[in-house]
Amino acid sequence: MVARVDQLLVAGEHEHIIALISAAIIHGQSQPWMYEALAASMEAAGRPRAEIERVVLSLADFGTADFGSLMFSAAYLVRLGREEAGLRLYREAARMLPEQSEPYVLGLRLARKLKDVDAIEWASAGVLQYAWGRDYQHLHREAENAAAEAIQSLRRGGNAERAASLAATLADARQRDLVVRLVWSGEADLDLHVEEPSRAVCSFQTPETPGGGVLVREGHGPVAANCREEYVCARGQSGEYRITVRHPFGKIFVGCENDARVDVKGLRTAHLFKFKILQNS
Repeated sequence: MVARVDQLLVAGEHEHIIALISAAIIHGQSQPWMYEALAASMEAAGRPRAEIERVVLSLADFGTADFGSLMFSAAYLVRLGREEAGLRLYREAARMLPEQSEPYVLGLRLARKLKDVDAIEWASAGVLQYAWGRDYQHLHREAENAAAEAIQSLRRGGNAERAASLAATLADARQRDLVVRLVWSGEADLDLHVEEPSRAVCSFQTPETPGGGVLVREGHGPVAANCREEYVCARGQSGEYRITVRHPFGKIFVGCENDARVDVKGLRTAHLFKFKILQNS
């Protein structure tokens, strides 16, 4: 079936694809990918947007729809102008994989445009907890700004209780179970490694772990502004964390204000930590 659809797609036979997939769905042979292919062919064939929308929503309602299918459906609905439905599917995707940042990031833009306070609260908190890519500072500012606008609007409207509730949600989302900062002075390269209770290790080689740890900054000498590394885990695991600093090469300037220092803070729960410095041979 997939091979036949691919052949028809290459030939540009979109009406044939529509007929083939529609027949399969009618006869109870539907699979999630069929709805994506059907929607794309219907759009290429110039079918009415309402019909395409029904197909996309059918994909979202499909019992075995996965995270990728939901994200595809949400983006498709937004492109069709159904932003509220798209936002709903982003929230569904986040429920399926709550530690994936994309639904929150994309959902925040929609929520802000729609002025949906509940969605802004959900998306802002999600971004602050789970968005830790290279542009995380920009994304966090967007989340803070969206929440601040919503809080201000609620207060102006006389809804102080809802504004306080939103502010409390954001305050909780800003909390970090664990932040480890390594700073040093000199020409050296130091590498921060954090072994989590699951035994996953967060480092420059694996900057994100299944346990939620992220190496948000990787540094190197000799420029002082670059001599720092930082690990963040917004929601930590119970158990022992092992912090290791490796010294591959270069000279550390001993006696300077930041000759080599590790700061550990942001703890909301009790954890046991062990710390050691290893110099590579």
